[in-house]
Amino acid sequence: MPFDGTVLHALAHELNEKLAGGRIGKIYQPLPTDLLLQIRSGGRNEKLLLSANLTYPRLYLTQENFQNPMEPPMFTMLLRKYIEGGIIQRIFQVEMERILMMEIQSRDELGDLHLYRLLFELMGRHSNLLFLDGEKEIIMDAIHHVTPSMSRVRTVLPGRIYELPPSQGKKNPLTITREEFLPLFSPWPEDPEKKLVEALQGISPFVGRGIIAKAASFTPEGLWEAFEETRMHLIHHHYKPMIFSIGGKSDFCVLPLLSPDQKREEFDEVSACLDTYYRIKAKEDLSKQMGQELLQVLHQEKKKNEKKLRKLEETLRESLEAEQYRLWGELLTSFQHEVQEGSSQAFLLNYYEEGSPRIEIPLDPHLSATENAQRYFKLYNKAKRSLPMVKEQIEKTEEEIAYLDQVILQVEQAD
Repeated sequence: MPFDGTVLHALAHELNEKLAGGRIGKIYQPLPTDLLLQIRSGGRNEKLLLSANLTYPRLYLTQENFQNPMEPPMFTMLLRKYIEGGIIQRIFQVEMERILMMEIQSRDELGDLHLYRLLFELMGRHSNLLFLDGEKEIIMDAIHHVTPSMSRVRTVLPGRIYELPPSQGKKNPLTITREEFLPLFSPWPEDPEKKLVEALQGISPFVGRGIIAKAASFTPEGLWEAFEETRMHLIHHHYKPMIFSIGGKSDFCVLPLLSPDQKREEFDEVSACLDTYYRIKAKEDLSKQMGQELLQVLHQEKKKNEKKLRKLEETLRESLEAEQYRLWGELLTSFQHEVQEGSSQAFLLNYYEEGSPRIEIPLDPHLSATENAQRYFKLYNKAKRSLPMVKEQIEKTEEEIAYLDQVILQVEQAD
């Protein structure tokens, strides 16, 4: 499932419980889109990963170790200047949107206590990580800068006042009432899952399907009861983080939406679930990438062998013409007195054929008749010697191409 509002709600609560009051130690940026905060909280050392990767935006406490660049990026240096040593005041989600805020109190350049905000927007390819002056709501910097030429809707640049992403007009599932909910599904929509996603903040298609599956009846009232049961888990923070597999692909969720017989791996904490899931995902992606790279190598090797086969077949055709070279050599030897010096061709009697017709023999004008004859005898001998070897090479090359086709098919099926 995507990193939707329900996952972020569970994670924000868990992170706030664990990290509020904690002190930020080291700050690293192992990748251009990834930030790693080392935090001392409750007598424990924690590592918080925040990744604004446009393919897999994510955040959680991690056990993974990262290789950090020798020279810290400017974004890291700015954070170190203002919030290294700062105290986390609270971590919270903005309504049920995919936006998380971390409020940090630290001393400014004058030594006075100042409020800063580290803000994470998990918006797919629009994901971003921003650092704000929490008292003035001014953007101090961001992982991804968004200029007016890039977006007419919203600019994200240092010095600008921070604005939340444009509202989609959705209802907050934590506060929506029965009276507000029922009219959304009356009359009963053709696609209730799509309607849930469109009407409520933070609800992904996966959660929508799970709620509908729990409904006792496909009516507004039946759906409300299933929705109410599900949101109670969010309101009271009763989560079941788990990793499961569908169609051979790993996925995760934090709400009890799977059927009882669905195979799963359960976790006590949301972060542990996400940390494990994304490590599995990274291995799957690496395997897929390696598979794609292997396919590329296999296709290149096949192409090389196909080119080799074409050349061998051309050599075979030339080898099969060996008797013609011998004939031309013998006729040039017998009738060399008829060949004019400097000619590029000669028309000589072929006494091996009935009626002895004249045949055309190509000549090298720079060679004499005798030398042209010797050239053809050499070509004849070379062709005769190479014929068995060429046939053997053709057979081996055809076998190699067939083998490569088989391996390519196996790799494609594995992917």
